[in-house]
Amino acid sequence: MSLIPSPHELEMRGLFDAPEPTLLPHLRIRHLGAFWPHWSLRKRRCDATGIDMMSTFRPDCAYPVWHKDTWFKNANPPKAVFDFNQPFFPQAEKLFKQCPIPHNTGINNENCEYTDDWWHSRNCYLSHSGVRCEDSRYSYRILDCKDLLYCDFSFECERCIDIINSEKSYECVYGLYLKNCHNTAFCYDCRSCSDCLFCFNLRNKQYCIGNKQLTKEEYLTQKKQFKYDTQAGYEHCKNLFKKMIHDIAWHRAHYIDFSEKSSGNYILRMKNTTEAFFGNESEDGHNIARFGWVKTGCDSINLQDAERVFFSSGAQIKCYDIQYSFMVENTRFSLYSGYSSRCDNIVGCCGLLGAKNAVLNTTYSAQEFSTLKQKVIDHMKSTGEWGQFFPGSFAPNPYDESWSGFHFPLTQAEQTNLGYVWAERKEAANAAYENPSTLPPASEATADITKKVFWDTVSHKPFQILALDIQLCRDLEVALPYTHYIRRLQENFAWMPYDGTLRETTCAKSGIPIHTSWPSEYDGHILCENEYLKIVN
Repeated sequence: MSLIPSPHELEMRGLFDAPEPTLLPHLRIRHLGAFWPHWSLRKRRCDATGIDMMSTFRPDCAYPVWHKDTWFKNANPPKAVFDFNQPFFPQAEKLFKQCPIPHNTGINNENCEYTDDWWHSRNCYLSHSGVRCEDSRYSYRILDCKDLLYCDFSFECERCIDIINSEKSYECVYGLYLKNCHNTAFCYDCRSCSDCLFCFNLRNKQYCIGNKQLTKEEYLTQKKQFKYDTQAGYEHCKNLFKKMIHDIAWHRAHYIDFSEKSSGNYILRMKNTTEAFFGNESEDGHNIARFGWVKTGCDSINLQDAERVFFSSGAQIKCYDIQYSFMVENTRFSLYSGYSSRCDNIVGCCGLLGAKNAVLNTTYSAQEFSTLKQKVIDHMKSTGEWGQFFPGSFAPNPYDESWSGFHFPLTQAEQTNLGYVWAERKEAANAAYENPSTLPPASEATADITKKVFWDTVSHKPFQILALDIQLCRDLEVALPYTHYIRRLQENFAWMPYDGTLRETTCAKSGIPIHTSWPSEYDGHILCENEYLKIVN
């Protein structure tokens, strides 16, 4: 990758009068992703009321953390007057860390206290980034789903376990890139298939094992040899799946559907949007990740229903003209601000609710604000701060507990050198914790299991099993949960390779140059779009 902007990027940056970039595109995304809390829920107290709550922030967070219900009712952060005798960032950081911020994100939920970035859902538990879901547990980025376990990036699915980047599927187990499938297990890139096992690149098939067509009786007889209702059996089947993916399956170079003049991966219905990852419904964008319904976004992440967003991390719910900001919602014209909602024309603000024409949380008349805003911009240009995002020390979460902590892992030394917050994540095992290797098959599980706490020796975290987990695992003949949920989600999500870049290789059949997110170990099985369509049609 190069720092030299493409013509499209120059056009996008020109819309925001942005200076030339100083970081490569994927490093801009890495820095922004450090400001998005992820993969962590822990018990702590609300700093306003003292009540216990589950939050994305540690008890030792540098910011005051309030339960969002309290924050929405009583947000009244401290204020400051801009000091033109010192740079912007030091005085902003001093103010920001006095400003209460909401304990998590999401609204209109019922019985979903143990979730984050969770919206319009009911009866969900230990899940992150979901919309309109019900009775789902241990899942990440799911929409319109019901009764899922350990699923990533799945949409309109029901009663599934361990499915990734799949849609409109029912009672499927450990599947990758499934669409309109039913009762499949360990299948990859299958559409409109049912009663299939260890199949890949199939369309409109039933009763297949290893892509071999069987009769119903043959299928049911041969399926019995794969006993994945035990830990050992499930891990064995996962290994067979990995070997199938690596050795014989064909891989689409990138997943771009219904899009025009767009590039990236895992994107849908895009127009004139380049270097985009994990998103849908965007027009006129460049270098954006994890987004939906965005128009004119550049160098940004975590966008939803937003327009005109530049170099920002988190702009959701009817945001407009958000620049150099993080975690704002329902806000217009935000510049170098964070954790604010329902605001209009803010500069250097944090923890603000329903404010207008504010600088460092102090409100002004429209004319005073306009004059002061320009003076602040000119001052930041003179100090060399203009065009740079907030330093990593502004993030209220440790780097390892951010979106980037998974996609761009860094050592403790690297995190410290880059100015991010670092915190030890390992917990100590309790003598009362049990070894999950002692778990029976789901068919033999009793209610007593729900009273026990198990210890994951890899993630160094405890976990429990719910009665609903036992029932779904029993119904689908899957092994009971035997790891901490975040570890399992991240292992599953690794099937959607992403490091912020696309590498160049050649199509295994046509030999033409292609770009892909698949690692080089899959070369020889990666196809351009035309050759891929020949395989699956």
